[in-house]
Amino acid sequence: MLKWHCLLQVKVIVSLTFSLFFNSWCYAEQSQKSYIEPTPSWVEYRDFSLNKTPPIDEITNGVFYQLLDSQIKVSDNEKIVKYARYIETVVNQAGVDYTSQINLDFDPTYQKLALNSLFVIRNGQRIDRLHNANISILNRETELENQIYNGTITLNVLLDDIQVGDSIDYSFTRYGGNPVYKGIFAYTRTLNWSVPVENQFVRVLWGKAAPLKVSTRNISPNISEIKHGAFTEYQVHMQNVDTLRVASETPGWFEAYGWISFTESHQWEHVVKWAQTLYPKASKHKSIVDIADDIKRQHQGVPEQIVAALQYTQESIRYVGLEMGVNSHLPTPAHETVALKYGDCKDKALLFIALLNALDVDAYPVLVNTEETKLLAERLPAVNIFDHVIVQVEFNGEKLWLDPTLSYQQGQLAQLFQPDYGYALVVKDGESALTSMAQTKHNTHTLVRDSYIIPASVKGAVNYNVVSEYLGSKAQQKHSQIERDGKKKLTQDYEVFYQRTYSGLVKTSDVEITSNAKTGILTLTENYTIDNFWKKADVDYEQSFYPSEIRNAVYQPKQVNRVSPLRFEYPNNITNEIIITFEETGWDFENDEFIEDNDFFFFKQKVNYVGQVLTLTFDYKSKTDHIPSAEIEKYIAARNILRKNAYYGLTKYANNEENATEPLDENNTFNTWQNWILILSVSYLSGLLFIIISWRLESRKRPEFPENQFFPISLTKFLTLSLVTLGTYNAYWMYRNWQAIKQSDPSGQGGIMPIARGFFLIFWFYPLFTALKNDSETRFSSNKVMLPFLAVLFAVLYIGISFSSKYFEVYLVNILVFLLPTLFIPFVHYINTVNGNDSSSYHYNSAWNVRSVIAVIIFSPIAAYSLVQYTPIFPSASVVSQAQIMQRDMKYLYRQNILPVDETIQHFYSDAFFSIRDDGNGFTSKRVFSYWQDDNEGFQSEIARFNTIKNIEVKYSKDDSENTIVTVTRDDDTDFKLFVSSIDGGDKTFVNQLKVLWKAKVSD
Repeated sequence: MLKWHCLLQVKVIVSLTFSLFFNSWCYAEQSQKSYIEPTPSWVEYRDFSLNKTPPIDEITNGVFYQLLDSQIKVSDNEKIVKYARYIETVVNQAGVDYTSQINLDFDPTYQKLALNSLFVIRNGQRIDRLHNANISILNRETELENQIYNGTITLNVLLDDIQVGDSIDYSFTRYGGNPVYKGIFAYTRTLNWSVPVENQFVRVLWGKAAPLKVSTRNISPNISEIKHGAFTEYQVHMQNVDTLRVASETPGWFEAYGWISFTESHQWEHVVKWAQTLYPKASKHKSIVDIADDIKRQHQGVPEQIVAALQYTQESIRYVGLEMGVNSHLPTPAHETVALKYGDCKDKALLFIALLNALDVDAYPVLVNTEETKLLAERLPAVNIFDHVIVQVEFNGEKLWLDPTLSYQQGQLAQLFQPDYGYALVVKDGESALTSMAQTKHNTHTLVRDSYIIPASVKGAVNYNVVSEYLGSKAQQKHSQIERDGKKKLTQDYEVFYQRTYSGLVKTSDVEITSNAKTGILTLTENYTIDNFWKKADVDYEQSFYPSEIRNAVYQPKQVNRVSPLRFEYPNNITNEIIITFEETGWDFENDEFIEDNDFFFFKQKVNYVGQVLTLTFDYKSKTDHIPSAEIEKYIAARNILRKNAYYGLTKYANNEENATEPLDENNTFNTWQNWILILSVSYLSGLLFIIISWRLESRKRPEFPENQFFPISLTKFLTLSLVTLGTYNAYWMYRNWQAIKQSDPSGQGGIMPIARGFFLIFWFYPLFTALKNDSETRFSSNKVMLPFLAVLFAVLYIGISFSSKYFEVYLVNILVFLLPTLFIPFVHYINTVNGNDSSSYHYNSAWNVRSVIAVIIFSPIAAYSLVQYTPIFPSASVVSQAQIMQRDMKYLYRQNILPVDETIQHFYSDAFFSIRDDGNGFTSKRVFSYWQDDNEGFQSEIARFNTIKNIEVKYSKDDSENTIVTVTRDDDTDFKLFVSSIDGGDKTFVNQLKVLWKAKVSD
């Protein structure tokens, strides 16, 4: 058996390898000579003028679709032929990138692809590019990461010299259909799109004797039906159909787009008969019987045998899909799957059925669609609308749904969880309709039990224990996470997660993992100690408790105003118990109960206090898998009620003489910050007001100094005030000196007022030097201020630094600004020399009065922040790279799973005030990320890999005071925003590199 098994596996691998190599080689050869063919004669050519004014505001990817034309010919005597023609107009640079290559997929095991035409329309001229385009054949396995080999080949057409305004007109034909469908025809085509389409045609030439059934959904086009000899032509022409954007977080079964469907299967019974040819009655091969006999020996009861057969198929047969040609639907014989030890859903289903038949249990294949689920009930019967196979088991008068491809299923038969795929088609004699998979017992549940032992002292460490029990889908998900990440990483991740709430938390042991094969319950046990458990309020101490699993279950929609329903997890059953044991006596709580029961979920909070143990029990059960669009506001109101009550607050009085509970305001922290900000703002405004009023009063009663020359002041006070006020004091000093010059020589200093010269001091630096130099030459017969060329240099530096923010790094400019006051040192020194350090004016101006002290106090924090904000200590005001982020902050991003440790941040920006942990966004070579701290939700993040991004839109800021906004849209039309500083043009660098990486991944 072993030898035959190995030979069979080698045979399959060699055959697969040879097939892929041979197909690639053949089609590479063919690409040089026979991939071009004329348009089939039966095709109807569309001739019309192109739209000159595309609807720019609705266009994505820079392309306007002028024509989508689909034509199909079906007959009894020929293979199916599908013709398609596209005309795409390039409206911007993004469209140039998008249209410069054409990729056409086909399966060489049963299809032939022919390129019929290729034109570039430029300025009204049609340029034939069919024979000089760069055409290649690519063998791309796009589903390898899912262990699926589909054998699809891509004909790649690379176009050069595509320009904005060009239109690309190309057509191609695919000959042949998958033989697994045995010639049964079914075709569906979308008629609504998320992008504007000028003209679209759907044409089917039906040449079979059997009638063709046609239906539409969400749209009512005019369908013409015309006889052409032996053929009947069905045709639809639609023009300028309204674009449609489906809101994010929409259920997969909801279909807002209109479509038209054609099928020759008028009843589901016809599809069942087709499927039965793929799943014949399983023969009892010796290898199957041996496995069944072994199961019988180990398990006495039939339910236990069914579970054992299921677990054998799930665990002993790894998932691999070889889905070339007929293998897309035709299962491998069960005994071969046993020998190969791998297979996909249909192979596993057939093997499971064979094992059950050998155990004398009736079972049947079941066809489902895991994406459309409930939408199947609105589809015409068709052979090509299923993407998955499960099994229906008949036992003790019950019909059970079981999926042999699921992993980590444990427990008894009655406890097994099966996802609800909406509707299913059972492949069994007599079945003539879809069967609802709706179940009353869901076998999925999460129980989280948080236990706290709180000592009498507020400084004592709290013992914290968490026991989490998972059943059904939750257990499967957690099993998968454990095997993927490992126990060590799971322990670290949990510790980091709880540290968001309790900064003083430390694990005392690794997570303990136990699994009960009989009940199917997976249990995780965690143990921690928490220092600084209590949060200090104004006088007392506070702490809050939240059932996080339940609060997260009722999420806030990203789009509230919507016409599509909101996806909602169902079934979702959660119990969260919080058990608080007090070592201190004197606590007292009132038992209480609250219930919120609505159309969407059931929620119950129960408070019970017995013998110094406070037990908070929170129960949650979802009731639906979606929220209707008309009831979103009602859902949000119910959500707010739940979140208000899914919480409990404790207050421990500081005097330790009495203890009580009172609900805490979730916004306490936020309000405290608001209060501090208000206090600081009032203090600063009061200080500024005092400085202004004090200066005005002092200027009125300021003593006269007849001997005063200019404005003498000690160099220490001048530099101190200039530095802490970021140069503001320089303007005042300049004003006082020009005022003194004007008073000493009113006739010679006319024109611009001293206050204006102080305000525009950057332009009056050199004129002040000239005035001082003239005074020195008059007074000392020589220039004792500074050398003229140095004055010119200093003046140029002063003006240059003042206007340098557009040309140098911001942190460099910030440092240079602090150096500006030093340029005035020669002037201050000369003026003090003229007046003498013992003059009355010098002593008066140099004295530290209350106004000066207050100026230093209120301006010093601003100056200090300005100096350090461009160091890694505080978030930079501009875009930075990873090298400019502190290592401790990088570790924080790793712990939050924002990016893996093996990826490097290319560009990053944080709009936070104190720490980049509060918010930030950026990108690596593989992904884009954004994160922030939400007042209600806590840490939030959005991450998208480049190959999942559909579009990137940019709204550049108008000036440096605003951020540029980058909107990243995923393939599923969900989006998130990045906020990028425009200082130093960092936003343009950020966006340009972001788009380069995105386009590189898209082109891959």
